[in-house]
Amino acid sequence: MDATRYPAHASQTILLVEDEPSIAALVQEALREAGHRVIVAPTPDDALTALTGVRYALILADTAATETVTSGDPWVSLDQVRRAAGPTPVVIFTAHQPSLFAAWRERGFAGFIAKPFDLDDLVAQVTGYLGGQASGVPPARPSASYAPQLDDDLVG
Repeated sequence: MDATRYPAHASQTILLVEDEPSIAALVQEALREAGHRVIVAPTPDDALTALTGVRYALILADTAATETVTSGDPWVSLDQVRRAAGPTPVVIFTAHQPSLFAAWRERGFAGFIAKPFDLDDLVAQVTGYLGGQASGVPPARPSASYAPQLDDDLVG
């Protein structure tokens, strides 16, 4: 991963909603190397808490696999996160069949990124989604009731 290829949108804070720790760590590191701050919320409920009073440049939202199995509706938690995000673009980030999410644009999502993914492609796509926004979004400050996994440079 060559972080110098993506310098234009450095230091924008991204909320990553991802329940698989190994994927979250991989994506967090790749985006951090590209100059972004990344806060990881392992569940949609954690994401809703992290969105309280905080401004993010982008949200990458995995689908809740357990919710899809129990309710049969993969949109439930995604729609909740999208509504709570306000004007912040939300990109669906999932290993589910893309056909399940064919209506992403009509439902107000900014995009769709399929898993598995190539890290350089992922960073390029995220950079593209951030392209229309001004850089310098203030770092996120989650509420005290939520303890997100933060980049090392945000801890302390």
